[in-house]
Amino acid sequence: MKKIFLVTVSVCIIFALYLMLNEERETRDSIPFRTNSYIEGLRIVHKKDGQNSWTLRSQRADLSQSETVAHMDRVTINLTKENLILKADRGLYNLDNKNLTLEGNIKAHTKDYVITAESLGWKSSTGELVTDGSIQMYGKKFMVEGNGMRVTPGQKVRLLKNVKAIFYP
Repeated sequence: MKKIFLVTVSVCIIFALYLMLNEERETRDSIPFRTNSYIEGLRIVHKKDGQNSWTLRSQRADLSQSETVAHMDRVTINLTKENLILKADRGLYNLDNKNLTLEGNIKAHTKDYVITAESLGWKSSTGELVTDGSIQMYGKKFMVEGNGMRVTPGQKVRLLKNVKAIFYP
């Protein structure tokens, strides 16, 4: 009788763990992705007036079941005119509205400064670059950090909260 009770309790515990782990995985992956549809070496080139405006590269992109969202790994974006290279661990690119969300170890480099963040979003319709998370910008003669950022198409940068700045001579 004691063995049956222990086996029954063990099976219940294993089943409960399975349900908890499965539920956690489902909440992490809110967009259903097909495991058999992916692109290796994704490259998207945006041209303006016949010239490359920006190039997005990703080591791998998994497509959603609706094939409207690409979940990308190891993303690199080269903004030709601004001479800026941006890298991130992950990204989501909506093929319908052209919006882009980047996450994980984001680092943008130019010859004069570096920007780091944990998340960034680009709204194609407005041309805005946004984040609600922490952001740091530093160059040879300055360091600025804060929480939340909005960048307009005219390159007007606005940090929203807890802004700290240090300028060096």
